[in-house]
Amino acid sequence: LDEARSVALDSSEDIIVGGVLDDNTERRNLIVVKLALADGTQTWSREIDGGALSAADRANGVAVDPSDDVLVAGVVENDTTGDDIAMVKLQGSDGAVVWQSEFAGTNTKPDPDENADEMVALAVNSSGDPVAVGFVKHKKTDIDMVAVRLNNADGALGNQGVAASKIQIKNNGTPSKRKILFGAKGPEVLAPTLGGPEDPRCSGASGGGGELTVFSTDGSGESATFTLPCDDWTTVGPERKRKGYQYKDKDLASSACGKVSIKNGKALKVVCNSKNHPVSPIDYALGAGEGSVGVLLDVGGMTYCTEFDPATGAFVTSDDASAFAAKNGPTPSECPVAP
Repeated sequence: LDEARSVALDSSEDIIVGGVLDDNTERRNLIVVKLALADGTQTWSREIDGGALSAADRANGVAVDPSDDVLVAGVVENDTTGDDIAMVKLQGSDGAVVWQSEFAGTNTKPDPDENADEMVALAVNSSGDPVAVGFVKHKKTDIDMVAVRLNNADGALGNQGVAASKIQIKNNGTPSKRKILFGAKGPEVLAPTLGGPEDPRCSGASGGGGELTVFSTDGSGESATFTLPCDDWTTVGPERKRKGYQYKDKDLASSACGKVSIKNGKALKVVCNSKNHPVSPIDYALGAGEGSVGVLLDVGGMTYCTEFDPATGAFVTSDDASAFAAKNGPTPSECPVAP
């Protein structure tokens, strides 16, 4: 059964159609076709196959960017993680794939009855970036709504605001004893695409690596930045499971931050400790009061961000020269700006 599920027009009013193509076996592929306005003749077509033998890949949304390139959102199915969100950019001239990004929830069973990740609608913002909405299936929360904006140029995730659970900045008297602990939990934490531009491993398309910045947004003006080289990033569990990424620098060779994890659909976690790192201790001296604190975690040009600000609902439990502690930082409407 072939299906046309979405339609858009380019600047010449040529017709872009997205949907499903049945190849007369058990496999159904995502397909996008461009038709000439004048007579409906096919200019090009592009099929995308998720790889599963009995796949039901489909394009649920198509749109055209300011350069007349085609953006696609839908679902592809593979034999490892089942149905995954798929977003694709095609050249408007010939349908060649410019980039393809896929995302999965934490329920990665290949059985489609157990796993359902899919984009159902697509739009383009004023910068030409694709913005899609749909749903992902997680092990604990079942099916959750998801909204994603990708960079038009390379398909990288845009900045992700996350709801943070806690932060602790401990002065402990001397720089060599300072600590920073940070955590965020929620299904909105999407791990970067394997091999994509925001993949923090050295094999990532942008060369990998990351950077963490913690800073006062209303008080002392203090800030600290930690380099997270690509050599210390690995996947959480087997790569094929797409569970996320972890950074481990046991010897604190690069900075005072020894552990960072990005678990898909679950959590972010950061542990920084000046202990045993006398050469480069945490450069964050608490003053009389921080007021509020922002956190930016950059991987491959994509930034996870949050802010612990009492004015927006965060609960500050300590704010003095010895420690800043807060919890329940809400998802920010936009990322705070580091000094």
